[in-house]
Amino acid sequence: EDRLKLPVFINKDANNLLQYEIAVHGWKGKGITIGIYYGTGIGNSVYLEDHFLGGKHGTACDLGHIPFYLSDRYCTCGNRGCAECYASGHVLRDIWQENWPEEEFPLIFKNHSSDRPVQEFLEAMAIPMASEINIFDPDRVVVGGGVIEMEGFPEEAFWDYVYEFTRKPCPGRDFDVVHASREPGAGTAGSAFYAFEQLEKIEK
Repeated sequence: EDRLKLPVFINKDANNLLQYEIAVHGWKGKGITIGIYYGTGIGNSVYLEDHFLGGKHGTACDLGHIPFYLSDRYCTCGNRGCAECYASGHVLRDIWQENWPEEEFPLIFKNHSSDRPVQEFLEAMAIPMASEINIFDPDRVVVGGGVIEMEGFPEEAFWDYVYEFTRKPCPGRDFDVVHASREPGAGTAGSAFYAFEQLEKIEK
């Protein structure tokens, strides 16, 4: 701000991605929206009616660092047992290298969706998502990221795991599932929407 003489706003990437969806679909003021993005790690954002859940330090909704019970794996963040140790793109790549390195990595779901290592990976993806769904009882879930978009991703099997872990009867299956936009500029556009909202608050 000192150099540019312009307001500067800081936001995390998952918030920018979900901000884009909020703006495009007109969800502001329409319940609870959660966004979960499975890529290199697990991106997460929660939008409550008309604002993001940020927390005291701006680090709320870091779903990838929710710990798994009795884990002996260490995360790149330094903690033991983070969800990203079991359900992220780098873990999927490890599974490929350990089991089918002679094949092309992008085809792992197409060729091995029913194999145990992949099924365990899908279950690991589902656990943090189901946990957040149980906590927030959302109106809708936006799901995206490079893992979800890989060829042959077994979406039906993934959601079967999610629904297995969601509390019954509610939320159960009673929420909308929306695929995140594949528009390359979604995050950039989301950051612009966010900046304009912050500017409006300043002007008021």
